[in-house]
Formats: sequence, C-alpha cells, structure tokens
Amino acid sequence: MNFLSKYTLQITALITGGVIMVLEIVGSRVLAPNLGSSTFIWTSLIGVVMASLSLGYYLGGVLADKRADHKILSLILLISGMLILATNIFKASILQLFTTLNLDVRWTALFASLLIFAPASTFMGMVTPYLVKLNLKNLDNSGQTVGNLYAISTAGSIIGTFLTGYYLLAAFGTTNILFLLSVIMVLLSLMVSVKERLALRIVILLTIIFAAVFSTQWSKAIAKNNYIDEDTQYSRVIIHERSWGKRPTRMLTQNGTLSSAIYLDGDDYVFNYNRYFNLAPALNPEFENTLMLGGAAYTYPTGFLAEFPHARIDVVEIDPKITEYAKKYFGLEESPRIRIFHEDARVFLNKNKTKYDIIFVDAFGDLHTIPFHIITQESIQKMKDSLNENGIVAINIISSLEGKREDMIRAAYNTFKSVFTEVYVYKVYENTPVTIAQNLILIASNKPLNLDPNTYESPISDYMKTRWNKGIERRDSYILTDDYAPIEHLVHYTNR
Repeated sequence: MNFLSKYTLQITALITGGVIMVLEIVGSRVLAPNLGSSTFIWTSLIGVVMASLSLGYYLGGVLADKRADHKILSLILLISGMLILATNIFKASILQLFTTLNLDVRWTALFASLLIFAPASTFMGMVTPYLVKLNLKNLDNSGQTVGNLYAISTAGSIIGTFLTGYYLLAAFGTTNILFLLSVIMVLLSLMVSVKERLALRIVILLTIIFAAVFSTQWSKAIAKNNYIDEDTQYSRVIIHERSWGKRPTRMLTQNGTLSSAIYLDGDDYVFNYNRYFNLAPALNPEFENTLMLGGAAYTYPTGFLAEFPHARIDVVEIDPKITEYAKKYFGLEESPRIRIFHEDARVFLNKNKTKYDIIFVDAFGDLHTIPFHIITQESIQKMKDSLNENGIVAINIISSLEGKREDMIRAAYNTFKSVFTEVYVYKVYENTPVTIAQNLILIASNKPLNLDPNTYESPISDYMKTRWNKGIERRDSYILTDDYAPIEHLVHYTNR
C-alpha cells in the first residue's frame, strides 16, 4: 500500500496512457461493422480522439489551476470510466442511426466518432495536466516533473498499443475490452481517493462487472444460435444465417463487409462473380497450378476444386482465424490439392518463386475498396512474374462503368494495361445500370485470348457476351503505384 501511496500519480499516468490507446484501437473495430475500415474511418477516428484529448488537456489545466486535489482527480477518473461504459452501451444505436441517414461516409465517420468517442477521450485528456499540477512541489524541477509524467504516460500508451493489437482484440473482443477499461478507470478512481464516497464507487464497479459478465454470457448464447460475432487480429467477424433469394444462407462479414456466403440447401455459388472467375480456366484450358489472393470463407476455392479435379490451388488468406471459421462453418476440407498461406497477399507475391497458370484476386478492405498495395503497378508486376508464359490474372473489382464512380475501373484497367498487353473487363450483372457500382471481372494476359463466345459452351459463352467493349482506357486516368494510389477517393468520390 505504501508503494501505491507513493507512486499513485505515476501509476495513474501509466494506466491512463494505456487506456487511451486501447480505446482508440478498439474504436476502429467498433466502427468497422457499419462503416468499414477505410482510410476515411481511421482519419475520422484519430482526428476526433486527438481533438478531444487536446480539449481535455486545456480543460484539465484550467481546472487544476483553480482547484488541485485528489478528490477532483478521482472524480475525473470516475467520470471517464462511466463515459467508456456509455460508449459501450450506446455505440450500436448511434452507428445504426448514422448508417440510416445515408450521408457521405466521411461525414458519417466523423459525426459517429464524435458522439461515441469524444466524451470519454476529453475526460481522459484532463487527467495528465491535473497529474502534473498535483505532482509539482516547486518550480525548480518543474520541467523534469512534467517530462517524467508525460514519459510514463507515453510508456503506457506504447504498452496499450502492443497489448491490444497482439492480444486483447483476439482474446476478448471489443465489448468486453470496453467493459474492462471501465473497470480499470473506476479502480483508478478508488486508488486515487479511497476514502471519498467509497460505497458509491464500489456499487459502480460491481455494476460494470455484472454488465460485463452478462454481456459475455449473452454473446455465448448467441453463438449457440448460429451467430458468431468475434474479433480476430485482423478484423471483426460476424457469421450469421438468413434467407438470400428465398434460400437459407450462411454469411461471413468482415469489418462490415459481406465477404462470403454459402447456400445451406445446395453447392452452387451465392454470388455470381464467383461463376465469372471460371472465365479464366476457359481462356487457359491447359491450366493446372493456380493461386487465389484472398480466401475469406474459401467458397470459390472449394467449388473450384470440385469442378476441376485435375487442378491445384494455393490460397493466400491473411487471417488464420478466418480459415478456422471456413473449416467449421463453410465446408472447407483438408486436401493435398490446396495449400493455404496465412500472410498478406503482397508480401506473398514479393517473395513468391512458384509459377502459376491462373491468379485469382478477390481481396477487399471494405465493401468496395481493394487494399491499395495489391492493385498497384508494382504488385501487378509481381503477379506477372508469378505467371507461366500463358498465365492469366482474374480480379474482382467493384466499380461503376460510367458516371460518378467509374474512375476505379478505369484506373485499374490502365494500371493492368501498363503491365499486361491484353486486358478485358466483364460485367457480371447484365441488367444492372452501368452507373451503379457493381462486380466487374478484369482479365489480364500477355498473349491474345480467344474471346469468341460461339467457341464456348454455356454458361461460359454467356459470360463471354458480357464483355464491356466501350472505351474504358482513358488518358487522364490514374496508373496506380505504391507511391500514389488514392483508392478510397477513386471508389467513392472522383469523376474527372
């Protein structure tokens, strides 16, 4: 107890610094299911937290100069814990409200971040200047005192960052982590001023603990009813069942993006773009060895192996937990014909020495956005280097063909065209208006391909007829590079 009494302020600085970073990182997972995980989301979240901390620093300094005692510090810590609890309770309702308003995603992310994270972050920011005031005994060593406290707080932030990214998210999930942060802040409040309203703080602490236990048990009950909502090291994953086209369907959502689905009453593909991937085997009929970047629930690799018994496929899926879910809920089976690599797709390409006949690409950071480093000129060159002489790339891209969101497909086309001699685009949903963002399959090759629909059997002949022959190439379109690839802007906003 003597140690706690002697170093109360330093311990508070360390823990508070850690809680702030945990809250910010967890915030990205809170926003992801409704808003995705694009650069816009991170920008809004970081900007709001930084602005709130700045306001808190100012208010804490003003308050400390007026009255500096442990009672006020204890109250600040208690309010911070209660606001984190409020964040946990109301986050889903706030996000649901904003997603129904159909605002620009940047405004949605900004306003949602303000309502959800600004209150707690502001009070957390008040702690450090208040600690400085309480710890100052004379002005002769004020610089050292301030420096020590900020160093300790930063050390806590570093610990919180690594602890959250490496362990907490995968072990506990966002809801339980936020409950834990609430408990920690209330305990800090007790430690700073044990005698002040002890009974009230104990009641609040027990209430939070009860809510956390109830939440955990409720989550387990949901999981038993075919509903999974868990955080992995890479994304927030939701698996649930619903009707899709009047058929029972199991779906996998990652960071708010529906990434995979299977019918529970049949083996056919739920999403039509998976069928269009079969253009690549048709255009390169001598294929054997294939690669897929982006596994998710492995619906296409599973169907591919069943349809082409002579073929092999390597699948690069960054998240090993997703592979576990695919085996448990989506019918993925072990086979000598499939190899799975758990790493980033670009990292895999950078060091790959295997030659493939076909490379399939189906990787998204959110609903419409391919991770920028997978679709740059440098990455596409790595794909070309990984292909045999007659090799083909087939990539799923979401873009409109005309109108406000056409720049994505034009930039992708120009970038592939800068590496491959032959590039073609196929419209997956024939009746979807060209101004609507939709699935498009881009095929790239270094040799001319037989594109005559009459030389293929159905359904391939039908897919061949959907090739988009209107000019996609445009001189003023981007060529995406590792240095410059404004993917989010291309998908959502530009139309030059």
